[in-house]
Amino acid sequence: MKNLAHFAHFLKGFSGLFTKPGYHNFKNIVESMVKQADYTQANLASGSGKTLRQVQYFFGNARWSPFKLNKARLTRLRNRKEFRDRITDDVILDGSVVKKDKDAKFRELASFMYSNLCKDVVNGFMIFGASIRTNEDRRYLLDIRLFLKTKWKSEWQAWQYFAKHIANITKGKLWILDRGFRNQYFLASILKLKRLFLVRVSLSLNVLIPTKARQSKSLKQGRQKQFPDRELISTKKWIRKHKPIICENGRLWIIPHAVINAWKAEIKTECTVIVFHRNGFRSPLVLVYSQPEADICRALELAAKYIGRWSIETLFKESKSWFCFGDFRVTDKNAIYRFLHLSVFIHSLLTVLLKTIHKNATLRRLIAFVLQKSRNISDCMIIGLKLFYESVLSICLTPPKWLSLKTKRLLITNFL
Repeated sequence: MKNLAHFAHFLKGFSGLFTKPGYHNFKNIVESMVKQADYTQANLASGSGKTLRQVQYFFGNARWSPFKLNKARLTRLRNRKEFRDRITDDVILDGSVVKKDKDAKFRELASFMYSNLCKDVVNGFMIFGASIRTNEDRRYLLDIRLFLKTKWKSEWQAWQYFAKHIANITKGKLWILDRGFRNQYFLASILKLKRLFLVRVSLSLNVLIPTKARQSKSLKQGRQKQFPDRELISTKKWIRKHKPIICENGRLWIIPHAVINAWKAEIKTECTVIVFHRNGFRSPLVLVYSQPEADICRALELAAKYIGRWSIETLFKESKSWFCFGDFRVTDKNAIYRFLHLSVFIHSLLTVLLKTIHKNATLRRLIAFVLQKSRNISDCMIIGLKLFYESVLSICLTPPKWLSLKTKRLLITNFL
């Protein structure tokens, strides 16, 4: 596996998306972005052997489409058995607010919105993202979009359009959503796409549950006129009246055939409310599943799927911190789209490369040894692999005491 760090054997399939000089710039910039952590356009220029004008032209005016690059990336990624598009895949949506740089030139993108990172209202824009988690626990970024305030009347209208786009490029049936997605119109649009949702809600959620005895006509007024045979009750009050199902890791309650009172204007279908209180946690996890019933095994599986959503949250954090996903150094809207999709491309490239390296025992032990000695990292994950590429050149130029001559030769042969 010679010249592994140059990625030539991985990038050949994308040469048709660029002109001949554009493809040469693409290869050099990809290698430079992999080997650097916090980089500016000047860093990319020096790392790729190009001038600053050439780097700016590549991101701003060069003839290549970031959307075609993302489509080709997904095609190449899904050709591998462990990343194939399946109905059993889980789709996870996430949004991130990025503060606008003072020199940026995109008025149609920026607006005042709340940022969880800054804990304040900032003048910035939102990045929509979708990720996939397979049954084999393989994770990869699916697609990203920017919220254009001049194109959409509201943020939720943009999310509905993005959800429709995601449904067209993946077969994933179950969509796992955080509590920030408790919008009845957005959830109803997911059902119209013939998908299922699993969304987190609060314990005070009011639900309409079937009653055993038929209510009298005097009670069929006001709120319950549409659902005369149902009783309005909060989830917190319901679990107090019913005994939990004792599980290995905690206690479980299942409320089947429930109509969510806050969503009944748009979602009149029955859902299942799952309450799981894990041992050692103060507050229980409350989920709404868009199916009328779920047995104990299925409820525990759904709770585990949502808890495993954190791995996708860290995936977005990896992209934002180590791949400059949220701190790009470009100011044009077109350049931002290109930079974001190139960051996603590099993340997928390292994901595939990591899988390839794991098949080679010698390279795997070599990378683990270098990471342990230089960075004190025991597992070779995607971030570890990126840190390895960042440090391998400096290690070979100024060899530390722990680097033997044999190890240095291996590094030069395979990575330089």
